Amino acid sequence: MRFFVEFEADCAAAITPLQQLQDSQTSFRIDFPSELAVVIVFDRVSQELESGGKLHSGLVFRAELHEGSLEDAISRAERLSNIVASFLAAITATACSALTLIRAYGIDPETMAGQYIQPFSVSFDTKLRQVQEAALSEFFSGYSSLGPEDASRIRRALDLIRKGLAETNRIDAFLAFWMALELINKPLKLVFPRSAREGAKLRGVKRLFLERLQFTSECFDDLENLRDRILHGFLPLTQADLAPIAEGVTSLRRASVAGVAAVLNVTDSIASKVTSLDVVDLSPIEGAFRAVVEVGEHAGIERLDQHPFVKLTAVQARTEISGPDSVEVSFEANIDRDSYLNGTFRDARVVLFHAPGITTPTVSSSET
Repeated sequence: MRFFVEFEADCAAAITPLQQLQDSQTSFRIDFPSELAVVIVFDRVSQELESGGKLHSGLVFRAELHEGSLEDAISRAERLSNIVASFLAAITATACSALTLIRAYGIDPETMAGQYIQPFSVSFDTKLRQVQEAALSEFFSGYSSLGPEDASRIRRALDLIRKGLAETNRIDAFLAFWMALELINKPLKLVFPRSAREGAKLRGVKRLFLERLQFTSECFDDLENLRDRILHGFLPLTQADLAPIAEGVTSLRRASVAGVAAVLNVTDSIASKVTSLDVVDLSPIEGAFRAVVEVGEHAGIERLDQHPFVKLTAVQARTEISGPDSVEVSFEANIDRDSYLNGTFRDARVVLFHAPGITTPTVSSSET
């Protein structure tokens, strides 16, 4: 089946000169002969000027390829588009954000039926956590008693913990928490006196894992080996096969906070409560509109931008802050059809695949 998959990214690299952008767009076509695929890159354009002028707002990566399923097409298209994005970032010295899927569409030329998916996200708080004054007081009290060097290490470690908590990429989160632990290894050596048989470079961090977190030496060594494989290129950097890293992120996050608490001489009761907390992130509610598409013989399926685009609006119905976290969210899917698309959606539905804090989501959809 032939698939069209489209991603976007925030990027300051421009394909079309700004003056030319007002009238027409150019694009780059990158062929992958061995993959039987092509990636077309063009500017993401917004009309924000009062005069109606167009502004560059990022890049769009459109992959065209053949695959057996929509999910496999999206996975391979993302890999190829990321290769192109990385080359563009390197040769232009511009930052390029992570790719975000806009939509994907597949069509079988024999049956003239295909698959359509468009992700969406809605941002609002679904969980809150009350700050405990006793914990904040103990942490600050310990910090105030540190000398300049250890205080600097703690500040930098906390910055990295904060970065790790905000990261959506597991590899980046893993490395952020690991670096936080390396920063406080020196003061941790004073917290955990040296064992006669312990000569590890990260002896302070290792003793933290063994004595405070009840890890085995083998488990710590596995984490250290995982870190080496990531940094030295022995681990494929794909999100599909990163279960060990996902587990490591949780362990390292708790260890880094426990390490800071140990250096600051926080009481065991407070440290235990803080390190045992689950993460409350700022991830939006994410989902996807999925449908089977049936089209006529002249549906105009040569370009992805000729395919239907779904606009979804979300309404927060209820949020309970006290007691167990609970929120109900309802969605309405409004389908905008291009006039030249001679086709219909069937089995259309909205699917939530990441909804932090949502216990019983209610979803509704309708066509217009």
